[in-house]
Amino acid sequence: MPISNAARLRRQPRNAAMDRRAFENGDVPEYAKSLASMARQCHEKVTRFLTTTYEDSSFQQLAQRETRHTLGIVEVALSRYKVSELAVSYNGGKDCLVLLVILLAGLHGRPEIENGEVTEIPAFYGTPPDSFPKVEEFVRKSELYYHLALNKFEVKKHDPDHSLKANFQRFLDANSNTKAIFIGTRRTDPYGEKLNFFSPTDGGWPEFMRIHSVVEWRYAEIWAFTKALDLDYCCLYDEGYTSLGGVKDTLPNPKLLIAAGDGRRYHPAHVLTADEDERLGRCNG
Repeated sequence: MPISNAARLRRQPRNAAMDRRAFENGDVPEYAKSLASMARQCHEKVTRFLTTTYEDSSFQQLAQRETRHTLGIVEVALSRYKVSELAVSYNGGKDCLVLLVILLAGLHGRPEIENGEVTEIPAFYGTPPDSFPKVEEFVRKSELYYHLALNKFEVKKHDPDHSLKANFQRFLDANSNTKAIFIGTRRTDPYGEKLNFFSPTDGGWPEFMRIHSVVEWRYAEIWAFTKALDLDYCCLYDEGYTSLGGVKDTLPNPKLLIAAGDGRRYHPAHVLTADEDERLGRCNG
């Protein structure tokens, strides 16, 4: 079992009951009352993380390096586009969560955020027809806490009218100011090996700039960041899932199996370290 540094990641308590009650009541903590206050919260958390000393070559230290790099990409994006021209692709997964938190940290102090000119971030949510209810719940909570203007689209294989391409066109039709979209694809994801940080869409696709600000992050670094900042994340990751798709094509990762049989149990996702093992629970690879 490849646990090494990941097994030593500090398990900070998550007050899930309090978060759930606040979410169900339509209420949020003071720090999440507005996009400006949430950006401040993210900025403070990211700053504390970047100023903490970790052992050399630890996953946390490697994540610090990638965090600085991603913040730099956000700065470049903000030099090219107005805040109102930016959007995110968000499905509740671990990678786009890290992307979103660092983006918000980079937005802290921007005049259009502070003066209330921009109060939400347009978000593209492409979901399989059989999405996990727990994923849906976490996405709804993210929409509330992170002030996302969520646009949900069902993506169906072999259905051109509900393809990713068709749904991105619908998103752009509904968000005509959008010129660039932050996307949480990483280098080890399918089709991620040749991506650049800034990549225009291919011919035949709706036109926008794809910003791959976490493309160079490794799996263990994603979790080092998530745990160090004590971020709330989809609870399926604590049940052994390491890559989330639909109910029919996603299982807990067999590398994390603790006990088989009727009492089947799994280590949480952050225990895994090898990128090549991340998608072993995905039936379609």
